[in-house]
Amino acid sequence: MADSRVMVSSASGLPGSRGMIRDRATAEWIAGTLAAGVLLWLAFSLFTDWVHISVDLSERVRSGEDVASSVARLFAALALGLVPREEGGRRLHWLAAGFLVLGLGQLAFGYVQPVLQGGPTPIAEGRLEAFLVRGLAGLIFAAALLPVMPPRITAWAGVTVSAVVVGGYVLAEFAMGDWMAALAVADRSSDAARLLTEPAWWVTLAYIGLAFTAAVGANRQHRVGNLRDWLLIALVFWAGSLLHDALWPPSYSAIGVTTGDLLRLAFTVSVAVGAVIELRRIAAERARLLAAEREYSNRLAELSQLRADFNAMVIHELGAPASTIRNFTEVLASGGIRPTDQAPILTMIRGESERMLALIDDVQSTAAAEREEFSVVPRPLPVAALLADATAFAGTLPGER
Repeated sequence: MADSRVMVSSASGLPGSRGMIRDRATAEWIAGTLAAGVLLWLAFSLFTDWVHISVDLSERVRSGEDVASSVARLFAALALGLVPREEGGRRLHWLAAGFLVLGLGQLAFGYVQPVLQGGPTPIAEGRLEAFLVRGLAGLIFAAALLPVMPPRITAWAGVTVSAVVVGGYVLAEFAMGDWMAALAVADRSSDAARLLTEPAWWVTLAYIGLAFTAAVGANRQHRVGNLRDWLLIALVFWAGSLLHDALWPPSYSAIGVTTGDLLRLAFTVSVAVGAVIELRRIAAERARLLAAEREYSNRLAELSQLRADFNAMVIHELGAPASTIRNFTEVLASGGIRPTDQAPILTMIRGESERMLALIDDVQSTAAAEREEFSVVPRPLPVAALLADATAFAGTLPGER
């Protein structure tokens, strides 16, 4: 069973890789409640034909809303792009690519294109552009939510096909401005209301399929711990907006506010809030890693100091017997010592030599313990043997030492 306990960053107490909700079950309950609310809202809009809200936005306000939505989605793409691959970043990087497509598409077709054209985009053209952008983003989200991540060659193939499709569309747009009438995704009509309420069947199926894939995939990936809580909630709003698009296709040229705009606004808000939370989580994780690195550096400095002290101690301990051996050797070399008096001196020299050899063995053992392949095999040791070794060592110390 999946663990539903909170994962908290040890550095700051912020939610860890989970997201903004304290446990998985609560996040799934909130997401399920939101999904049910979205479905009820869509059913109410379908049966009452309450799609357009009696609020007309000026072109300037609409452009500002497009820019704000684009910035929020690009911000989310940046936040997810900063997640390392070791922390499940590959799947999140695919989601970041989807947010990048949504942000750049809305910025290009919702803001830049009307400015360059000097007026709003025709409804059919704006709807086809919306389908192109949202369909491409939906496919990327679907790939990110698959149980098994697609191979790298699939990613490059998808990028190539997407670049060809978008590039071909932009080229055709600049080369043949009136070609759109033949490829309008709705029934050709001069009545704008009909264009907004009569989508082609393949557009409807595409939006429904992308919505179903997003909802099921997000729930599955969240259950196994591969998806942040805020991403689950954002993808619920995304799936709801796709279902709304299946019934009433969106257009980048729309001026009035629709119920679909409210769903997309909820999606944008959840994405913006989630991106802030994600950046806070990344910052907290980086702070924790920095603190760990500092602690590691401090320990290395302490180890270096201990090594220096150890080397100084070894030099001191080697210096005493070496000096003793040299002095007694000079005495023997002088020839003034009788043969009967040389035995104690030779015994002293032999003892100091053994002391030096024992110290050298200790240094070699210390060096061996610092190797990576060094391993310790514990074994029982009688206390009597330990006391005997201590007594023998104490007997080698000069004077009261």
